[in-house]
Parts: sequence; structure tokens; C-alpha cells
Amino acid sequence: MPLLNKRKALETVNTDSSFPKMLRAVQEKNGKEIKKKEDELKEIVIGSICEGTEIVYNAVIVNLPSELLEMKYSEFLKQMSGLSFNADKHNDTLTAIENLRSRVVSGIASPGEVSRYRELKKLI
Repeated sequence: MPLLNKRKALETVNTDSSFPKMLRAVQEKNGKEIKKKEDELKEIVIGSICEGTEIVYNAVIVNLPSELLEMKYSEFLKQMSGLSFNADKHNDTLTAIENLRSRVVSGIASPGEVSRYRELKKLI
């Protein structure tokens, strides 16, 4: 028990001295400044992301004809069937859909693949 009393006495002395109080005050002040700078940086980052998104949106979407934007995906695929992007097979989604369709049409698809193809067909 005497050790416990000494520890309490030391803690009381340490908390009453001006040095720990000064350190706490400096920590609080620096913590507030750090938080303020952190908030400023977050605003800058969010603003940059919004500005970049707006630039990309304008570059990609604004100049497109409204007919294309309102067109169904299946109609878009029909109109694009003769163009070069289809021959290069750069679009993995189209390739996956084509592979799934060919498996279903040829009869080698599993029941799960058949049901996925039906669901996909409903969506398109």
C-alpha cells in the first residue's frame, strides 16, 4: 500500500505543476491546428475530384447526341455490330455475353448458365 500512496502523491504533484499543463495546452493548440489543416486538405481534395469529374463528364457526355443517351443498350449493340470495335474484342463484357450465348445456343451450357442468359436477355 505505501507504493500506491507514493504513486498517487507523484501524480498529484505532476498534475499540479505548470509544465504538464503547458504541454497539454500546446498539444491541444497543435491538435486544433492539425485538425484545421486536415479539414482544408480534405476540402481541396473533394473539390479537385468534383472538378475532374465535371471535366470528364463534359468531355464524354455533353457532346453526344441525345438519341444515343436515350437508346437501349440492345439497340446500341445492333447499330454498332458492323463497326471495328466489335472485331477487336476489346470489350470483355461483350465477349462474355457472346460466349454465354454461344454456349446456350449450342446446348452445352449448364442450367445455371441458361438461367443467367435468360436474365441477361430480359435486361437487354
